Amino acid sequence: HKKTITSDTILPGNHLVDGVAKLQKFILSNRRDQFAHAICSKVLTYALGRYLTLEDEILVNELNDKFIKDRFRLSGLIENIVLSETFRSH
Repeated sequence: HKKTITSDTILPGNHLVDGVAKLQKFILSNRRDQFAHAICSKVLTYALGRYLTLEDEILVNELNDKFIKDRFRLSGLIENIVLSETFRSH
C-alpha cells in the first residue's frame, strides 16, 4: 500500500499551512520572536558545549535581537556568538 505524502497540515490555533513556503511565512509572521529565540538558544548551547543557565539569558536576548535585525542570517548569529565574552571565556 502506497500512501500519498501531503505537505499540508493544521497547526495549533487551527492554522492551515500547505508546503514549506507557507510554513515559513506562518513562522515569520506569527512566531518570529519565539523562532529566533529558539535558534539562538540551541546554537549557543551547541557552541558552548553545555546547558544554558539563567545568566546566559542576557546573551541569548542580545543574540536574538541581532539575529532578527540581521534578517535571520545564521552566519551572523555564529559570528556574534564567537565574538561574545561568554564564548571566548569558556
